[in-house]
Amino acid sequence: MTLKRYVQLSKAIVEEWKQEEKEKWIHSAFIGWQMIGAFGAEIPFGKYLQKLGLEDAPEQPKMSAAEIIAGAEETLRKMREKV
Repeated sequence: MTLKRYVQLSKAIVEEWKQEEKEKWIHSAFIGWQMIGAFGAEIPFGKYLQKLGLEDAPEQPKMSAAEIIAGAEETLRKMREKV
C-alpha cells in the first residue's frame, strides 16, 4: 500500500469514526431534550442541538447597523422596565 493510499484510508476511517461519535452524542442529547421537556422547557430539538454544538446553526440574515442599534435599544428598554 502506498503512503498516499494509507493517508486516504486513514482520513476516511477518522471521518467515519467522528460521524459515529456525533450520532452517539445526538442520541444522548435526545434523551436530555426529552427530560428538559418533561420539566416544562419548550425548545425545538434542532435548536437544542445547536446550543450543544451538535448541529450547525442556520445562516442568519445580515442585519444593518440601524437594525442592530434598534435591537439593542429595545433590549435596554425592556431591561429598564424590569428594574
